[in-house]
Amino acid sequence: MFIPRGEPWRNGFIERFNDTYDKKLFHRQWFPSYAALKRQSKHFQRFHNKYHRYSCLKGKTPIEIIAQTQHKLIKLGTNTKLPNIDYILGGNIHFIRFIRSDRKLDIFGEKFKVSKKLVYSYVKV
Repeated sequence: MFIPRGEPWRNGFIERFNDTYDKKLFHRQWFPSYAALKRQSKHFQRFHNKYHRYSCLKGKTPIEIIAQTQHKLIKLGTNTKLPNIDYILGGNIHFIRFIRSDRKLDIFGEKFKVSKKLVYSYVKV
């Protein structure tokens, strides 16, 4: 939702998780509802953080790193606004995309030319 497609340098760790999630869960199962997808995603995240090892973590799992460093979760300020994605209805998919100077919006390889006023901004589609 937050990292634009094609810009993995913005957060490589998250992009790696997204790739693993995509290959190991999302494209291997059929989800009858958004609620089922959310439930399975939570199970996958727990399993992943306990067993998936990363070379950038020197072969450790995310849980091992948290335990080793006694990492504390960062609390967001009370004024922090995060998007509520629980409202997504069945059959709808939402994307956030960055519009470059070529003005092309790419959704699954289908490209759309957008208004000049959207250049260098993020759009929700």
